[in-house]
Amino acid sequence: MGLIITFILYKMTFGDDFSNYTSKDLLFIISGLYVYSGLVSGWYTLNRITPQVFLFLPLLGWIIYFIAKLFLSFAVGFVMLPVRTFRNIKKINQLNKINI
Repeated sequence: MGLIITFILYKMTFGDDFSNYTSKDLLFIISGLYVYSGLVSGWYTLNRITPQVFLFLPLLGWIIYFIAKLFLSFAVGFVMLPVRTFRNIKKINQLNKINI
């Protein structure tokens, strides 16, 4: 997801000319990948924190709720991406040690 969003934003910002990469462009791509990949991690973390009850909101309330959750996901995901990545790698290593 982070790769797709970063690619779309890069094309919108810099156009179709991929021949003139600079170090600033590479830094833009790497930071975009990190921030937008953190969006998914932040969304999962917020889903775990929020109560499992259904909210009764009007349409405008849902729009405001999802916009606020999107921005909070960026902030929380910035911190939680390395944590979740480490946990997932640890789980994969534990699963690889299991003999069937």
